[in-house]
This record gives sequence, C-alpha cells and structure tokens, in this order.
Amino acid sequence: MNFDQRSKRINTEVGVIIDSAELSAQVLGRFQNMVQTGNAYALATGTAADPSAPGLRWVTEERGEPLEFHRDPDVGACRRWLVGFLATLPVAGEL
Repeated sequence: MNFDQRSKRINTEVGVIIDSAELSAQVLGRFQNMVQTGNAYALATGTAADPSAPGLRWVTEERGEPLEFHRDPDVGACRRWLVGFLATLPVAGEL
C-alpha cells in the first residue's frame, strides 16, 4: 500500500498480491542481478577520501573497474535544466 500523500490525491494505483514461492524466487533473482554494482549506481555523499565532504557521487563499475560520477550519469543538459527549473516550484507541501 502506498501512503505517500501525493499518490493518495493524484494517482490511481492498483496492487496485486500473488502467493507464489516460485515467482518470488524468480523476482528476487532478477532484482539481485539488476542491483549489482556493474548494473546500477550506488549514491554516496562526499568523496571517496572524505565521505563527509559536501556533494553527491554516483558509483558503479565498468569492466571490473570502479567508476564515479559527480553529476547525474546518463542525464543530458535538457533534463538537468528541467530538474533545476522544477526545483524552483513551490511544491514543499507535496513532498
């Protein structure tokens, strides 16, 4: 169940409960594969040397080597502009 206040007011959501150990195991296996370091980004604060430093970093792995970004990876200038613009809107009551 979704208790998010925005969702309660503006979304139409449907939930389904399936009681299947086999399906559950398959979903868990796929999820574990999707969130492995080489397939996802881990969000961290600061720098590798100083995690208390200001800022965010996206950490992943490519060809077995650690890779780190200091801006949203795979996001173009238009999307960054849109996110910056939307951040100025008065929606604090919706968060």
